[in-house]
Amino acid sequence: EGSWRVGLNYVGTSQSELDVIVRGVPVGGRHELVNISYSYGAFHGCTKPFVPMGCGDFSRFASRQLVFNWSSWVQEKYPTADEAWRDLCDKRMEEVIPLTAGPVPYYMFGEVWAKWPLANLVHPGWREAFRFIDTLGGTPPDGYVEPIEFRTAYGLASTYLSMFGWCEMLRKQYGTSQEAWKALSGAEFGFQSPVDFEKWKTSFWNTYSPEAGMSKAEADESFVYADADGNEEVSEKEFASIYFSCAPENQGKPPGGQAAEAEKKEESAAVAKAEQQATVPGETVARCLYENIEYSGTLAGTASRTMNLTECQVNCRNTVGCAHFTFYPKDGSCKMYGLDAIWLTTEGAMSGPARCVAQVRLTLEDLGDMTNLEDERQVLQVEIAMELAKSSSIPIHDIRDMQGQVGKVTMTKDQTVSGKLILDSFIDMPAGSELQDIEKIAAQSDANRKLRGALQADTASAEAKMQVLVAAIPFAQCFVLGTKLAPEM
Repeated sequence: EGSWRVGLNYVGTSQSELDVIVRGVPVGGRHELVNISYSYGAFHGCTKPFVPMGCGDFSRFASRQLVFNWSSWVQEKYPTADEAWRDLCDKRMEEVIPLTAGPVPYYMFGEVWAKWPLANLVHPGWREAFRFIDTLGGTPPDGYVEPIEFRTAYGLASTYLSMFGWCEMLRKQYGTSQEAWKALSGAEFGFQSPVDFEKWKTSFWNTYSPEAGMSKAEADESFVYADADGNEEVSEKEFASIYFSCAPENQGKPPGGQAAEAEKKEESAAVAKAEQQATVPGETVARCLYENIEYSGTLAGTASRTMNLTECQVNCRNTVGCAHFTFYPKDGSCKMYGLDAIWLTTEGAMSGPARCVAQVRLTLEDLGDMTNLEDERQVLQVEIAMELAKSSSIPIHDIRDMQGQVGKVTMTKDQTVSGKLILDSFIDMPAGSELQDIEKIAAQSDANRKLRGALQADTASAEAKMQVLVAAIPFAQCFVLGTKLAPEM
């Protein structure tokens, strides 16, 4: 009973990771708090992704995207930030002896984060999210998530929509990004002071009046969005990324470099109309892999040689900070890049994201009477996911429904057409796979026949027909999957 302390000293180089396991028995329905602190002299011989946990570089940009994703879910689940705080933070703190409701310390934030259904499916994780949120709300990082920081993080998803509206307004008022920057920052009058939060609030954000029906984010929320590198200032480059985020050139282009490509086109036209523009691939929909495309930017990890494209993509998945990869079949070179990479056209190169999420829609028609289907809904949602996983050799945990629940599909009746059922799911595509791979499996495999057979048994129809539609979710939209902001099929 009471508190106790124990110390452990390990001298030398460990042969593998060291695990500390503490076992206890909950008392009276509450959990006891065990706080483990550690320090080390140095680590060596470790290369990414095998750098010890907590020792890797912090990527603010990737962490910001992560918190945007979480924000989409938490806004859907809780009407207000205060309700979310009470349920996710205060309630969890009160379950642990001797903690009470209040600011959430680092060692408890993982429990708060775990309530998100996608918490174990995304990277970075809760540690990076904590560090990012701890810098929000205008307060210095102190090792605790305060209510004001939590409220700022809660509102970030809607901030994206607000910034998109501002982007459209800027492009109507100013012909170029430079023109907009000079007017708002005062550079055209010789002012060169940095755009800190106060200047952002008065000179930039206060000039934005949303159109009717559009919401406007708070100044601190928009500042967090704009300050991508987290240095408490908005640079002209960061402002330009907002200006180009809603450019028409961004529609249906390969992921990762859309704004940069739009910016390059606009600047080139302004400087020299005769300057030849880079050829832009004529893609109309997002894909998993792109031929004759390479990425350029900050390398994540070291370049290497791999046997094939699949191995290159696997290396990217296993490398901390890697968001895009480029494979060169000619010599087997494999390069990995961070989130800020831009794409270029290069003959013979193959590129793609670390992970490709595909939305799969199965539409079944002529099912007949579906009155009894509701009784089997829960079972069928799981069985259909299992059949898809088995037929495509995909782990069941890589299939999610529209709310992000693992190992299930979303089943919806079409209210306009009798006997029509829609099954939606998100699939984390295997490395090296393209959309037609999963489309072929869904349309032609035994899974198709088994699915129709199972549904026919419940609807007493032998005429059921299935249509398959598969689409990649654009990389820039991945952070809103499973939320009210999820893209339409």
